[in-house]
Amino acid sequence: MCGLLAIAMVLSSNMLHVYNLAFWLLSAAFVFDFWDGLMARRLGVETLIGKDLDSLADIVSFGLAPSVISIRFLLTIDEGDIWPYIAYLGVFLLPVCTALRLAKFNNDARQKIDFIGLPASVSGLILTAFICFLASLAGSESALYYKISFWSFLLIMVFVLLNSYLMNSNILFFSFKDTSKLLRGWTKQKIMVAVADIIIVVFLLTSLPFHICLLCIFIVYMLMNVLIHFFTRGRVA
Repeated sequence: MCGLLAIAMVLSSNMLHVYNLAFWLLSAAFVFDFWDGLMARRLGVETLIGKDLDSLADIVSFGLAPSVISIRFLLTIDEGDIWPYIAYLGVFLLPVCTALRLAKFNNDARQKIDFIGLPASVSGLILTAFICFLASLAGSESALYYKISFWSFLLIMVFVLLNSYLMNSNILFFSFKDTSKLLRGWTKQKIMVAVADIIIVVFLLTSLPFHICLLCIFIVYMLMNVLIHFFTRGRVA
């Protein structure tokens, strides 16, 4: 529902602040996605139908919605430019790769605790938060129809291609499903929580928008797992 509302909002409004509202809706979807899985595991009520329905919701919220938001933003380029047409081909790679990543997740017994590939929810929120950042740079609330630079288009494409690759890679991404790891020594989870706390404190002191804070946290999470993989050769067979 949050993903569908986010899509409806960005398609029905030409105001820049709509991207912030869409970001909050997808953030709510992220929280709901985490807690419904956690509660299902704790209560022992996991079912195959529930897992499939959860994945379908994730495809909408973290695959389709971020791609629609990105295209709505990219198509603000003046008519006659070739970039909007390339955007259709590039950005819609994201929901396809999200669906493939979730299909692998549902049928891979190795992903009970940690993830093999970037979680779809993190991928979707990284892209949406970055779109919010670009929208905030526009500095005008009057309308969407300002010219976006080629560099903005290029950076969005980089995020889309990178996320699409990482979601279906063999890189191991740690999760927070096993909360006991937060009570042990300096585990990866505890280090990530400590870094996230530092970032949140810095952003509270500087009064910067929350979407930038969340973008930084997720980028640190993504880089941390990629670096661990390449330095330890933690590729899963």
